[in-house]
Amino acid sequence: MNIVSFVALILITGIITVILRKYTAEYAMLFLIGSCIFFLVIIISNVSKVLNEINFMFGMAKFPEGSQAIILKTLGICLLTQFAADFCRDCGETALSNKVEIAGKSAAILSALPLFKSIIEIAANFFGK
Repeated sequence: MNIVSFVALILITGIITVILRKYTAEYAMLFLIGSCIFFLVIIISNVSKVLNEINFMFGMAKFPEGSQAIILKTLGICLLTQFAADFCRDCGETALSNKVEIAGKSAAILSALPLFKSIIEIAANFFGK
């Protein structure tokens, strides 16, 4: 599915949800949850193509061992955090979504620390210290 039709489908889903919410909020929420699951399945089905391309690029760039896993783990943390924060905002829990974002940022930094360490070591060796 190309991005234009995917976005159009999401916009149509949003319009249907708004219309349903006027009549029955319960059905609107069920429709929204089902739609989100459907869209996640579509997105996840495209992830394998992205991962293959990322593996190819890492192979060409000759990154240090383990850096690929660190970058992918950090990317996964960012995506999961954004999804959870958006879900909290949709439920009207703005304070909770802010806490989720802070936790996600902290987890991303912690998972990327080994990569930062190797970059600092490379820079130190480059400058002769």
